[in-house]
Amino acid sequence: MKLIKRLVGITLVLLLAAVLFLVSSSINPSEQLKNVQANTSWENIIEPTLSNANVTAQGVSTEVSLNSVQLNQLLKSSLTDSENQELLNSAYNIEGNKLRIQYPVKLLFINSKLDLEVNVTVLNNVLHITIDSAKLGSLPIPKSWVTGILKQRLQDSNSSITTEGDSFLLALPQSQYSINKISFQNGAAKIQFSMGYGI
Repeated sequence: MKLIKRLVGITLVLLLAAVLFLVSSSINPSEQLKNVQANTSWENIIEPTLSNANVTAQGVSTEVSLNSVQLNQLLKSSLTDSENQELLNSAYNIEGNKLRIQYPVKLLFINSKLDLEVNVTVLNNVLHITIDSAKLGSLPIPKSWVTGILKQRLQDSNSSITTEGDSFLLALPQSQYSINKISFQNGAAKIQFSMGYGI
């Protein structure tokens, strides 16, 4: 009986140690959006591509390709107000055909992060973000847990992000340009813009 108790105790200690090892993690401060130098805007990115734009009866459309650095600069220039502190504390990278978001969390005394791969679509100038896979540190966790946790945190914060079902919605800044489509391919964000006549 003592041997069984000892084995159970050792197993629990090892399991707890393994979870702590996998969960313990943090975001590199230099990658957090709040520490990115924002020296560009949507207009600065789009205007050089207008010479190759498609002209139709409805207006002008063009596509830009952004790497992670450029995407972060644009995000930072769009989210400099204090109501988006949750977003500014996170880190964003394009990895292959996915957008990776690292979101800081603290579990009791342990610094960790939600490491998310997300899908992004756009509709009526609003980004719709859905979680494709999730990890807490290095520990894989169900994405439904993460969705619930993030919804609760957003309710408690002053963020401009809203929710709809399992999607997180972020309204894009008003501009003369409309974003029609976003996709991630080979480490780059492909963004299709359009501008109607008379705007």
